Parts: sequence; structure tokens; C-alpha cells
Amino acid sequence: MGFVIIVVVVLIVVGLALSKTQTNQQTATAKHSPAREAQNAIIQRGGIPYRLLPTGRVTVAGPYYHQREIITAIGDRLREVMPVGQWDQTLELDAEIRRQPNNTHDSDAVVVIINGLIVGYIPSENTYEWQQLLQPLESQSQFALAKAAIYLKNDGNYLVVLKANPSIPPTKNAYPNVEILDADWLIAVSGEENSQDILTKYGEESWVWATLETGTIPKGKYKDAPTIWARVDDNLIGYISAMQSERYFIYIKRRLPCACVAHIKQGGRKLELELMLPSRN
Repeated sequence: MGFVIIVVVVLIVVGLALSKTQTNQQTATAKHSPAREAQNAIIQRGGIPYRLLPTGRVTVAGPYYHQREIITAIGDRLREVMPVGQWDQTLELDAEIRRQPNNTHDSDAVVVIINGLIVGYIPSENTYEWQQLLQPLESQSQFALAKAAIYLKNDGNYLVVLKANPSIPPTKNAYPNVEILDADWLIAVSGEENSQDILTKYGEESWVWATLETGTIPKGKYKDAPTIWARVDDNLIGYISAMQSERYFIYIKRRLPCACVAHIKQGGRKLELELMLPSRN
């Protein structure tokens, strides 16, 4: 009799365990079902690109779960990916930033897409300001586009850093199809007093793209010394000082053709142009 009771208890325990396992499997299947994944993947595609200025840095969240997609997005350019720490030498790719309102975990989610593949998300603590940018863009059939730098971490995984700031207004001229320099420091330009009519067209507190080229300082103590000149829409505007040229001349010369973001501001007597260039120690 005792033996029978023991057998019955064992069967009940086993039955409960199997039932619990089956329930967990069903729950897991529901969480990762094709329908659920398809719902999460619903993102508005297409539209007119709205190029963001490279004036900020956002470390993309969740790349650990998208390593396969990152590698696929990189394609045959894996050798261009540099280790973390070589900040201005690694591979950069265009990234789309789009809302994902159908995300089952967070309706405010904002995804980062490279070559059609989701490589991560904007950190949740930053999504509010991105939503303020992206929703109006969608209403105009536009989407945000920015540069994303990809780095190799010590653990062998890839890190994605978005070079963008959703609060910076757009430029007032067309995006140049050349390498864009990082925007870390504002560097003053000289000689723009001869181009006030051009700067006035854009207005004070405006952002523009400026293409860069080598040249010489036209006057003063450092006349004929090598320098970097800036153009805005093919109009030669001005040049950086001899001191700044010592810091940037070789760096920029090696990257030509290239461009940077520039800021037009009202000075004491005239409109002034400032170039946003990478930090150079």
C-alpha cells in the first residue's frame, strides 16, 4: 500500500513539472514567435533623408543582441573597423533613425538601422528628445539620417556610436558628398568680411556645410603661410589662423576632399563664420 502511494505522489509531481515546463515553453514561444518579432520589426520605410549634423555622440543600446546584423551591415569593410579608442579612424556608415511605435516592449522605441538592418536602439532615457524630432519629420515624409561609427570592443563584439544631436537645427545648404569631419571644436575664420553678402543670405545663428581646401594666408604677419580655406556653396569665405593651421593643416590635407559643419553668428561689426572641427591635441 505504501509503495502505491509513493508511486502516485511521484506521478503527480512529474505531471506538475511537465505541465509547468510546457507552460514556460508556450510563454517563451509567444515572446519570440514570428508574429511577435514581425510586429516589433514594423518600421516606416522610405521617405526623404533629413541629414543630421555630426555635433553629438550617442552610444547605441542593445548591440550585443544585434551582432549578426552589424557584421552583415558592415559587409566587406570589416578591416576598416578600428578598436575602441581610435575614435576618428574607424569605419563610418550612414544610419537611419526611425520610430518603432509597434514595439511590444516600448512604444517610444527608436531604432538605428544600417543598410536595412536594425543594429540597436537609442537609449530609452534619450528617446523623448528624439521623438520630438522624428514625429514631425514623418509627417513630412522624411526620416533622420546620420553617420554611425563602428568600433571593435575588447570582448570581440561591435560597438555603434551615432554622431548626431536631435536638438541641433538643420543646415541651410545642401549636404556635400565628401568625407565629413567630426564636430568637436568651434574654430574662428578670418577674411569673411569680404563675403558678408553670402553669409547674410543664410542669416545669423545658421548652420551650413563648408567644404575645405588648402591655401595660403593672404596678408599680415603670416602672409603666404599654409592654411585651410572654407567654401560655402562654392563661395570662398575665409581661412583659419596660422596657429590653428599648425594643428589642422596636415590632418585636413590628408582627408581632402572633405567638409565640416560651420556656424554663422553675429559678431561685433559683421557676420562671422566658425568651423566645427575635430579635437586635435
